[in-house]
Order: sequence, then C-alpha cells, then structure tokens
Amino acid sequence: MRSLLILLFFLPLGVFGHSPQISTFALVRDTKGQWTAHLSASLEAFESVLGNKKFSSAEAFQKELIQQVKSAIKIKSGVLQSVTLNDGQCHLGHQTDLKFTLIGLPTDAATISVENEFFKELNSHFMVFKVIDVATESNQFVLQSSNHFSAQV
Repeated sequence: MRSLLILLFFLPLGVFGHSPQISTFALVRDTKGQWTAHLSASLEAFESVLGNKKFSSAEAFQKELIQQVKSAIKIKSGVLQSVTLNDGQCHLGHQTDLKFTLIGLPTDAATISVENEFFKELNSHFMVFKVIDVATESNQFVLQSSNHFSAQV
C-alpha cells in the first residue's frame, strides 16, 4: 500500500514532464560568431508529426526527422538572404534535441526572420523561440498558429 501511495504522489510529475504541446527553438551565436539552431521537444511530439510511422532503426528515424525539420524551418537575414541549415545532429530521448549549423547568417545580422512550421499540425502547440547572442540581449517569443509560427527579430 505504501509503494502505491508513493507511486501516486510522483505520477503527476511524469505525466506533464514532456508535453507534446510545448517545444523550444533557439538561434544561438557563440563567442566565435558561429550561429546554430536548436530544436527540442518531446519524442512523442516528433513522432506525431512524422505520422507515428515505423522505422527500421533509430538512425532511419533520425535521418527522416532531420530532413523534415530542415524543410520546415525558414530563416532569412534581412529581406533577401536565405540561411541554410547544415550538419543536422539528433539526440533521441524522452526530450529529443536537434542541432544545426547555420550557413549564410552574418555575425552582424540586423534583422532575422524565422518561420518554423514543423509542429503546425499538432493541436494547440506552442514553441518558445529565443535568439541568444553573447554580444546582445536575448529576445524571446512564443511561436504558435496565431502568428503562423513566425517572428522577426
């Protein structure tokens, strides 16, 4: 009986720990001026977007996930300069993390436009978006269906 009470006490923490309704997306510039993009969410959210398909291996899942994320994220510097996501890396777990090197984003970018529609099919999904630059103050936004999962910084 005592173990059941302990289980019931900790159960609510596990249920809400990795919500498929919330993800994080960040553009980060390091001290050397290199920009990277980071996307984190629950594994369940990523699986839902990929249609809960069965994959032959974890590597096949990661490859498909990286490809789909690359096609769903659009980043521009200024009005015309498109940015490319390169060198996709994926760390699978209850919280799954993806990281990309950004090619074409200048170290002194005045404005950055982002659109990340990867989770747009999920009902009531919210994405916390942040630009982290060691030289300036960080900006944070919530990307959601009402703003078409986009922001201009």
